[in-house]
Amino acid sequence: MAKDHWPNLHDDPYALARLKKSIKACDIREGHSILDVGCHQEEARQFIPAGCHYLGLDHLKGDDFDGGFSLHQKFDRILCLEVLEHLMWPRKTLASIASHLETSGICAISLPNEATLFHRLRGFLGCIDAEAFGEFGKHLHLPNLQQARSFVESEFQITHISYYISPSACGSRQKLIGLLMKIIPDRIWNLLADSWPSLFARGFIFVCKKK
Repeated sequence: MAKDHWPNLHDDPYALARLKKSIKACDIREGHSILDVGCHQEEARQFIPAGCHYLGLDHLKGDDFDGGFSLHQKFDRILCLEVLEHLMWPRKTLASIASHLETSGICAISLPNEATLFHRLRGFLGCIDAEAFGEFGKHLHLPNLQQARSFVESEFQITHISYYISPSACGSRQKLIGLLMKIIPDRIWNLLADSWPSLFARGFIFVCKKK
């Protein structure tokens, strides 16, 4: 069985908030067909209206979508959240997502911001990712806002971008910085992320439609 690289996802309130925000942005309605690429343990199901046809793909289920995939249907809504940065060939997977979206469909893609103020300070102090060569599901691609937008626009028309926060520094070896960041209330972090996303947003949610 494949290794679960994020077994405590359910305990991360910021991850669940990002998931709910992404699903809400997709305007999912009863009767829609949903594809969740990189669904983990299908956490999205709890936030999707009843009466939808849901299909989740994940390495935990034995699915291989790195470099593209082929299914025998198209979908009204597609989610791909915090996935593409982990893949060896994300552009081919992105192209497959586009090809499986209905003409009037909506897709939500979230990508992390690897150029936040936290990351810049960490780099200045010489504290680069401690798991750079580990096999622990770490990011293979480290985009900033401009790079993430350009990547998504290679296959989609972006209709809206929203930002999410994660001031706990979850998953980082610099937990002390996370404790200091949590002193600032979430409402302030959200204001900073919306005002200066390149510095303060932990990542980006792109709501897209077909070109």
